Amino acid sequence: MNRPPAWQCYAKDILSSKAIAVMTLAEVGAYFLLLNHCWDTDDCTLPNDDRELAILSRMGEAWHSYGSAIHPVRKCFMAHPSKPGRLINERMYAEWKKLKAFQAEKSKAGQKGAKSRWKETKSPSWHSHAPAIGLPLAKGMANDSSSSSSSSSRENPSVGSPYEGEPVLRQGERTIGRKEAERILSEMPSHLRHLVEDKLPDFEEPFSP
Repeated sequence: MNRPPAWQCYAKDILSSKAIAVMTLAEVGAYFLLLNHCWDTDDCTLPNDDRELAILSRMGEAWHSYGSAIHPVRKCFMAHPSKPGRLINERMYAEWKKLKAFQAEKSKAGQKGAKSRWKETKSPSWHSHAPAIGLPLAKGMANDSSSSSSSSSRENPSVGSPYEGEPVLRQGERTIGRKEAERILSEMPSHLRHLVEDKLPDFEEPFSP
């Protein structure tokens, strides 16, 4: 899951916080470092381990110098409600959950929109009036007997043309050459053009609509 790169820091909440008001400058710095470490995890938590917290906060040995007194920074974090060994900052965790819910809702809406657009493009308007492209005719058609050739010439304008010998395509009741086939393919949406190209004969040069 992608981690959000930034978190909301509300100036009035910070300045009016009684917990922060009693901290020293070093403790305020340690607190903000821990908040950033917390946000930069997949679940917005910290390890419930004073040795690790001393390192992450950069307080070092000073982290352990409070003895039986209430630690002004540590008290801003509480045990995770369902993950043993992890700590959360209650306010930050609530903001993180709201952000995740918002992201999930946006993702769901995006998927719904994509499905709707796919349904609209699945049967494009050109499909209802575009000529059908069928299987290729045999290359050797022009080399049949003379009677067969003359008959084919009447029915197939492309036979005997400058493109003689190229594969031709059947379009409805007539045949078409390579250039017209390319033109028809160029008018198709790309996701459907590939389906048609799979059924075409191999030309010397690839189609480039």
